[in-house]
Amino acid sequence: MGLKGWIIRRSVSFSTSSRSSRDGRRGCDGLADLLHDFRDVPMKCRRIKDVEHHGDEIVHRVYEELNKTFITPIDREDIQALATELDNVST
Repeated sequence: MGLKGWIIRRSVSFSTSSRSSRDGRRGCDGLADLLHDFRDVPMKCRRIKDVEHHGDEIVHRVYEELNKTFITPIDREDIQALATELDNVST
């Protein structure tokens, strides 16, 4: 396997950050829709809550990947902060 294969087991994917930012946008759009149109409020609230739960799942995946990764492309703390702050947008 060689030293390189042992040290760099996995790479934390930036696609999770992209997905998280899209979820934040979907949550904001859902909230704006709810505030501008009060019809079907329970369904709109459920959608917003679903987006927030999906964001939590993404953050958990990022943390799991970080726990499996020896060397990260940027500082581990920066990846954690980015994932957490992107999730905070939709909460």
